[in-house]
Amino acid sequence: MAAITQIESGALEGEIRTNHIAFRGIPFSAPPIGKRRFAPPAPPEPWTQLRAARTFGPAAMQGEPFVPGAGAEGPMSEDCLYLNVYTPGLDGRRRPVLVFIHGGAFIAGSSSSPLYDGGRLAELGDQVVVTFNYRLGVFGYLCLGEEGARWGAVPNLGALDQLAALRWIRTNIDRFGGDASNVTLFGESAGATSLLHLVAMPAAEGLFHRAIAQSAGPTLTLPDRSVAVELAEQLLAALNLRLSESERLRELPAQTIVDAQVLVRGRPADWLGFFPVLDPATLSQQPRDVFTGGGGARVPLMIGTNRDEWNLFDFPSADDSKVEFDPTDDLVAQGFPDEKRDQLPQLLDVYRRSRAQKGLPHSGHALRRAVLGDLRFRLPTIRMAEMHAARNLPTYAYFFTYCSPAAKGALGACHALELPFVFGTLDAPMQEHFAGSGATVRALSDTMMRAWSSFAATGAPEAAGGEWPRFDVERRMTRIFDVTTRTEMAPHDEERAAWECIL
Repeated sequence: MAAITQIESGALEGEIRTNHIAFRGIPFSAPPIGKRRFAPPAPPEPWTQLRAARTFGPAAMQGEPFVPGAGAEGPMSEDCLYLNVYTPGLDGRRRPVLVFIHGGAFIAGSSSSPLYDGGRLAELGDQVVVTFNYRLGVFGYLCLGEEGARWGAVPNLGALDQLAALRWIRTNIDRFGGDASNVTLFGESAGATSLLHLVAMPAAEGLFHRAIAQSAGPTLTLPDRSVAVELAEQLLAALNLRLSESERLRELPAQTIVDAQVLVRGRPADWLGFFPVLDPATLSQQPRDVFTGGGGARVPLMIGTNRDEWNLFDFPSADDSKVEFDPTDDLVAQGFPDEKRDQLPQLLDVYRRSRAQKGLPHSGHALRRAVLGDLRFRLPTIRMAEMHAARNLPTYAYFFTYCSPAAKGALGACHALELPFVFGTLDAPMQEHFAGSGATVRALSDTMMRAWSSFAATGAPEAAGGEWPRFDVERRMTRIFDVTTRTEMAPHDEERAAWECIL
């Protein structure tokens, strides 16, 4: 029996799996190629014949991944604006819809990763799961300022692609058994950062109704256009072009532009490279100012981080605890405020005592990773939770502390480790080594999938065997995901409090 549905653009045939149907490679925009390079997404072109939706569309153009496993799966192309739908049935039901935004520091990643297969999540929660691509790096986040505006180049194209995907979902998701009035966004890393920008973005109002942010990076304060234009000039110089010649970027081969991007992007620590910027068409105000001013989408929010985020970017070694290392200079170089340098020794002392008491690594190298992970991920997440709760909106905090078995446990609860648990994709390539296997691992995955699904259905996450109260700044109640899942008041709070006079 064929799985066929009719959407606005034409008829689609999906793949019937055991207990759900997968539709892959559905265009939600016209291809952003030729004159459309650096232009906003346009409506997809309709088709008249039955279109097979059984294979993923190409991933967005991107350079070398900054960590193993972060890059694209399969072929890459500028023609990348495709989405995938996983549904329990084409039966006219109105199911909750979960829409995932992948991470990758805005320069890497793809919805075609086996890690993001939405089938099990769709089945467990009787819900529709959608994943999609958006333009990355230069093609998604180049900002040329007034010179670009002269010939139609638009900044924050990746964000505009995300809006286009959400508008497509609003129009078409009922054809897949989904409810357009009950859409939950969830995203990880750059995807979570994007999600929180959408919460602040006027153009996204009404396109989603709940939000789950997993390990969002720097979110609340965006670089201004001058920073982005300076980076664009570096890119152009690598291509032997001046800013006044930027229109010639439309003529160059896409791979030539990607090669230049890799040259100017710098280290992964250069988090402002090809990143969303302030722009009147998308975000005219800093997200922090939007939220403190009472603006932004008034939706329930579930938000959290992993305990050892930075271990993924700076792999622990066996010599870490054997070599004396003062991380002060390196932390300042990596973004710790130079004007607060005199407070860094006290901060490190707090972390050293806290980590030692908890039986966690606390050498100089380990402290460097702990402070960087909190600076890049946990502190922005906590500030967002505080602001959201201050607006009297439902806010639920989590903290993922399960340790990867990789490298004899040295990775700890690193960045991205929660993903196979949320999607139930523990059998994806390499996940047996990264996430582990066995009954305990499967039980944690089931717990997390049910929490994400119940939040999507009702706006309040399920807490099997306990309570998950709302987050507030007095108690800071937080759900801990580990071998034993539980709720704690203000976990690692001495570390958080030590930042109060710094950030």
